[in-house]
Amino acid sequence: VGPFPETRQTFWEVAVARMPVLRRAVFEAIIGLGPPEVSAIDAWDSVHQVIHNISSYLENGRHAPDSLYDFVEDGADVAMETSSNPNLLDNFGVGTFSICLGAGPGTDGYLVWNDRSAFDYPDIFTRIPVF
Repeated sequence: VGPFPETRQTFWEVAVARMPVLRRAVFEAIIGLGPPEVSAIDAWDSVHQVIHNISSYLENGRHAPDSLYDFVEDGADVAMETSSNPNLLDNFGVGTFSICLGAGPGTDGYLVWNDRSAFDYPDIFTRIPVF
């Protein structure tokens, strides 16, 4: 990615998306810069939900479908892998980033990794809390 070296990086691939804009898109990837722990939390939440579903079957005296057990095993593998690998920002040593949006539709914007400007000139930046 840009000037950063090729490295072992975990990523989530979208297999199906119903977004008509993608038919005309000229980009090759969308890189998420959200909170780094979210993908691991999502993976574990999926496993937890399926375990809950299996428990519901068993509590009602029924056998859960084998596919649910398979999902728990596969999902736990994915969750372990996601939890143990560094996220993209950590992997590339990016501690801060800034985004400058263009003034109008279709205008260029910029994403700057390891940008120190907010620390060097705090009076011209607005801090936005992350929830």
